[in-house]
Amino acid sequence: MKIFPVLSKYNLTFGYKKTPVYKINKNGDFKRYDSISLAANENNVDKSGIARCINGRTSLYLNNVYCAADEIDKQDDIKSAIEKVKNQHFQDNCQKVYAINSKGEVRVFETLIQASGELEIPLTSVHSCSRGHSKSSNGYVFFKKYEVTDENGEFSPEKAEKIANEKFLNSRFSPIYAVDEDGKYKRYDSILDCAQENLIDQRNISNFISHKRRARKGLVFIKAGEVENFKIGQGFIFDEEKLLSLAKKQRF
Repeated sequence: MKIFPVLSKYNLTFGYKKTPVYKINKNGDFKRYDSISLAANENNVDKSGIARCINGRTSLYLNNVYCAADEIDKQDDIKSAIEKVKNQHFQDNCQKVYAINSKGEVRVFETLIQASGELEIPLTSVHSCSRGHSKSSNGYVFFKKYEVTDENGEFSPEKAEKIANEKFLNSRFSPIYAVDEDGKYKRYDSILDCAQENLIDQRNISNFISHKRRARKGLVFIKAGEVENFKIGQGFIFDEEKLLSLAKKQRF
């Protein structure tokens, strides 16, 4: 029987004070708390971090497993149930992971924990990115082995490039280009950065990008994903001619 307790929507409704949880370390030692708040206070950690672990957004939180107590409490053998949960969570962080940065450099790590330590990125961020809950973290995107290998288990640049393009260029904070009437342009890491520098409402820029409006303060806006392409070993390849062509088309 597979046991992988997660926090239900029902329990979330009552918040941190009503959800009993177990804390489990890699040795299998555990303790039960009557609420997330009590667990957070005793272990001097953040309640939201425990909640993310319980929700399945990350397997570990500060090298411990936190799981909802209701399913475990129903089992006849609590220790056996705890052991199964521990193995599932820690095993999830012991899978080979590929990390690719914006320069197109590829690194391979035997575990998510190793990737987190060597890149100095929080384990929760690495885990969230590798599972698809977030796009990128600290300039890296992360892939599980099966996502970027072929039928022979060899690394596939084509697969990696396809996913990296999606993760790098189509996140909530999508980079964009602003092009003025003279064809001068500037790249911004996000719509927010562009809005702040040019004193334009973010919502207006979003409308320009979706072609609901044509220009604002003499500027037109193009998603970076339309004029950039990611290549392994090269990073982003920028097509200036396409940018200016799209800007002219959008303006008129």
